[in-house]
Amino acid sequence: MMAKCFFKLFIALIICATIECLPTSEYEDPRAMIKANTPENLEKLKTLGPNDLAEELSGQYQGDIVMSPEEVAEYENSRNTKTGLIATRYSWAGGIVPYRIVESDFTLDQVSYIHRGARRMEEVTCLRFVPYDPKVHNDFITVTGSGSGCFSSVGRRGTGEQILNLQPNNLEVGCFRLHTIIHEFMHAVGFYHMQSAAERDEWVEIVWDKIQAGTEGNFAKQSETVVSNYGVDYDYGSVMHYSKTAFSIDGSDTIVALRDLNGETMGQRVRMSEKDILRLNRAYCYDVETTQAPIVNPGLAELIMSFVNNIINTLDQVSYIHRGARRMEEVTCLRFVPYDPKVHNDFITVTGSGSGCFSSVGRRGTGEQILNLQPNNLEVGCFRLHTIIHEFMHAVGFYHMQSAAERDEWVEIVWDKIQAGTEGNFAKQSETVVSNYGVDYDYGSVMHYPSVSFSIDGSPTIIPLKDLNGETMGQRVRMSEKDILRLNSAYCSDVVSTEVPIVNPGSSHTAYFT
Repeated sequence: MMAKCFFKLFIALIICATIECLPTSEYEDPRAMIKANTPENLEKLKTLGPNDLAEELSGQYQGDIVMSPEEVAEYENSRNTKTGLIATRYSWAGGIVPYRIVESDFTLDQVSYIHRGARRMEEVTCLRFVPYDPKVHNDFITVTGSGSGCFSSVGRRGTGEQILNLQPNNLEVGCFRLHTIIHEFMHAVGFYHMQSAAERDEWVEIVWDKIQAGTEGNFAKQSETVVSNYGVDYDYGSVMHYSKTAFSIDGSDTIVALRDLNGETMGQRVRMSEKDILRLNRAYCYDVETTQAPIVNPGLAELIMSFVNNIINTLDQVSYIHRGARRMEEVTCLRFVPYDPKVHNDFITVTGSGSGCFSSVGRRGTGEQILNLQPNNLEVGCFRLHTIIHEFMHAVGFYHMQSAAERDEWVEIVWDKIQAGTEGNFAKQSETVVSNYGVDYDYGSVMHYPSVSFSIDGSPTIIPLKDLNGETMGQRVRMSEKDILRLNSAYCSDVVSTEVPIVNPGSSHTAYFT
């Protein structure tokens, strides 16, 4: 059945900037809503244990939710008439979430981790986190690190800028646990804490006499007119659930499970649960009509309809395609965005109906162009992650490494061992056509062919003339450092360091490509 399935995934490529400066907003100052943290919490945040949740110690409503006093009163008195998890006017239109990072608050590793949290949510939903553009976006998230602890508003406030704070720390500590970052982004797109669910008393007991005085409001239960779990059962393993000792006076339990945990841990920040993912998709991804927890980005309706007869296998494949694009975004300023016919003239259509894996090189400028990935099991054939990246590398303008103008200084082509009629695969490019951007020839490039490519008898057709230094020609395990440097030299004009970037460095210009 899989051989008969094909898919279309429209992607345009945009080079965007992570904007650091904070313009004056015509709306209310979002910082005015942030409460000062308590001295006790400030001290605890300095000495977090491995299982301590920084979001419980951030001094806001329910620990990490930014609300005005009026909103808190409305919320606790259930006067809110919103339906669903959050009313449509509080959702991010089209699942597009503009955000920017105050990079001076963070290290490069921390900035990379923030982007990684956003990318992880994109991988499993139709949400798209895009760089804030003041010419396009009225409402946006500013990620800061200057506040105490981790906190965010719930949903789109509709007042321009809103703050999501992540107090800097080592990676996987405090606010910089990857799934604490995701926890805060979950708030920002409209989700409250799991233990606040209207049906929570059927699933957990709140031990009120063990809760710190003055923090009882953190256990307020929501009305069904305020919050919906979209038909998904209560989730002990949700990344939005508090730990069982949250706000405890003495370390004893304040939240006691009333049913079998089935191996789940309340307050875990290791992964998004299947139910977290399903709730997100039901809130934002209206084309997802399945009772199974979605595990990938469902994308456009046309893409989903293509998979109706083979939903699980093909969704895994689509997830892998997105993962390849995300991997390139993580190490460059490239941005892969869904194709919009109102905005983009040129775009890539990723298909699976052709034979093998292939792509044009660079933007052809003729509208649609095809990148084909013949369906297979993950990490087999065209669905090796770095084979997907190999084809995207072609699509953004890169030829094979062994075609480089200087290749004869680095490899010998054994012409008499090449299959008749395939010699053109070893054509050498002129320096007027191809540039390696001052980066040396790279035996370990994801764009290099294996040593036995197109061989008549399995013997080498490409022989290295210099020490391989442990590299393997034709590897599809990783992008090499030189691959990453070439990509940044080609597209990311603001990257002037000779070091290989490890985060999305941004760019001062915007362009659309295939």
